Amino acid sequence: ADADTRTTSLEEDLERDRSETQATLLETKQEVLGLRKELEVKELHLIEARQQHEHSEQKAAATNAASESVKSEMEFALAEQTAKASEAAGRAAEAIAAKAAADAEVARLDVLCSKLKQGDEAALADAIEA
Repeated sequence: ADADTRTTSLEEDLERDRSETQATLLETKQEVLGLRKELEVKELHLIEARQQHEHSEQKAAATNAASESVKSEMEFALAEQTAKASEAAGRAAEAIAAKAAADAEVARLDVLCSKLKQGDEAALADAIEA
């Protein structure tokens, strides 16, 4: 009888231990499931963050390319305008020189006309040779 009591007591202890072990195992499984879900959420956030980062890098690259393109166009336009201004300055210098030559010729002709009116033929011959 005493052995039966001990056997029953041991069986009860074994059953209690088995129940506690199963309860602990169930808690552990639930904890692992919870951690897996957390990990999945964090991986999704990481994927989204990477995609946003890549998108930002693409936008930055596109903006940089557009900026370089505008800079190139502006430099080309500036070079073109500088060349036109230089040509215009050259033509203006030529026009100023031509006007000065024409003014000098007009002054020379005025002198000739004046000499002619005065009848100074010797001075007229000298002026024509000059």
